[in-house]
Amino acid sequence: MRYRTKTIYLLATITGAWLAASSAMAAIIETSDDFDTNTGTFPNWGSVGGVTTVIAHDSVSAEDYDDGNPSSKLAYSVGMTLSGDGVKDDGGLQLNSQNATQGDEAIGLTIGGTMEDGEGITFTGSVYNDNSSYSRYNAQLWNLTDNTILAQSGSTFVNPYGADDYVPVDFNVSYVATATDAGDTLQIRFLEDNDHTARDIYIDNFSLNSSPIMHPRLFFTTNELAGIQARRFTTHADEWAAVISQCDNLKDTLPTTTPRTASGLLAYEDKIVALALAQLVDPSLGYQTTSENWFWTILNWTEWGEGYWSWPDYGPRGNLETGEILRALAIWYDLQYHSLTPAERDDISTKLADYADRYRNSYSRFWTTDNGELTGNHCWNAFASLAAVYYASDKISATQSADW
Repeated sequence: MRYRTKTIYLLATITGAWLAASSAMAAIIETSDDFDTNTGTFPNWGSVGGVTTVIAHDSVSAEDYDDGNPSSKLAYSVGMTLSGDGVKDDGGLQLNSQNATQGDEAIGLTIGGTMEDGEGITFTGSVYNDNSSYSRYNAQLWNLTDNTILAQSGSTFVNPYGADDYVPVDFNVSYVATATDAGDTLQIRFLEDNDHTARDIYIDNFSLNSSPIMHPRLFFTTNELAGIQARRFTTHADEWAAVISQCDNLKDTLPTTTPRTASGLLAYEDKIVALALAQLVDPSLGYQTTSENWFWTILNWTEWGEGYWSWPDYGPRGNLETGEILRALAIWYDLQYHSLTPAERDDISTKLADYADRYRNSYSRFWTTDNGELTGNHCWNAFASLAAVYYASDKISATQSADW
């Protein structure tokens, strides 16, 4: 087993799974509604598009569930598998389209409280269709104070209720508030993307949840750190010894500044992650300067920039090296978050998102439909890198969130 495998193995096995959302209190007021009545949040929704729309309570929401059987969509029977809030015909919120212009009608609900820097926000729910014509919707998060969009689902298609493949369509939009959002008001919105007045939006239910920002979060959380510190001397002593050996060999060294001509880049992931993990688990080890020198040198390679993303190279190097190193930078940021200043966090998060977006847009394996390629290590490596940046960076834009 190579060192770089051991380091990731240690992270995965000593800590368990990737982060689940925290249930701690946050600054915005968590809000939800299943619209079974025209009370709840219903009276507080308003028209916020360029054209005033009509908001109604759909009390006969026959299609607000999915029974998994196209031949009997309208006939409830015991044992049906329901989507939405799991209750058939219990009501919904309707955006009744008033014209045939796409994207000029929207409804919004202003959320109580204000956003905090680093607050994680998740907007989920289900949209159904009680019309015989298809519809398209876009679920969005807005900073109402600044009148800017924060994140969105993108245009989402819902089949007409009579279609054999009709099902309600869920949405899931997430965003991490930044310092510029702190103290600002949040609004959730549904934007229509329809070209006919017969195409309306029907919301079965929604939930808005929040949690404070948390790092580390990719493999473990702060409250699990004590357990990791204990296991390095018991069940994972061998893996921990390999990490320390790696760090000892790296102490006072520097990475290359010319990645396209250097050798050994496939070993960089293990080195970067080993330094970050060791220093987090035991700050007295004395690897911090080396760890930071490696990280900042690599993060600021010229080859991450524009003009370096065409075949056969992808940014700093080939697709494997670039993907592994990008993933390592994301893990380092997650592990070393609390050693950084707010300005450094913003700089790193922005660069990681930018690099990952360029990697995604330039490398063909992100777009392949070939099963052989999808199950190969090059494709796995690319998607794992994108996922690491997506969940580690605190600066994923609304467009990137929808596209990735």
